[in-house]
Amino acid sequence: MEQEVRIGAVGLAHDVPEFCGRSPPIFAAWRFWLPPGSFMIGSNCPRTIHGSAQAESALAPYSYLSSPHGRMLAKFLYGIAEFERDLISERVKSGLAAARARGRKLGRQVGVRPKSEKLYPKVMEAIEAGRSYRWIARDLGISKNTVTEIVRRHRETA
Repeated sequence: MEQEVRIGAVGLAHDVPEFCGRSPPIFAAWRFWLPPGSFMIGSNCPRTIHGSAQAESALAPYSYLSSPHGRMLAKFLYGIAEFERDLISERVKSGLAAARARGRKLGRQVGVRPKSEKLYPKVMEAIEAGRSYRWIARDLGISKNTVTEIVRRHRETA
């Protein structure tokens, strides 16, 4: 069951319980819904609304996206995360550009493919005989993508 709590000048003072022996904070001039057992934001008190000591997040009242406050906080945090992601992306791109300017080769290096080199004559012979890539792959026990790569490398070098 949810309990409505009004805080500050908007709410009435007798509607708000005391927290830690103090009157409710005045700076919060809005109302929001708190599930039982959630912390009051701004109370600086380890007790919950019901007085039990629980280790709950201080953002628990705002974690519900059904409330305007929860949606606002989610959008705010999303904006910060997007900003951080853009900064990281910018740093990575500038680092890659600097490496290219220094003449550094980027990406995976071309490696030796002994299996492909061994099967190259058989694959090209089957291609010239008009066989399909799938038939060649099944016949030689390799994947269709390997056959495609062998043919692609042959066409690039030819």
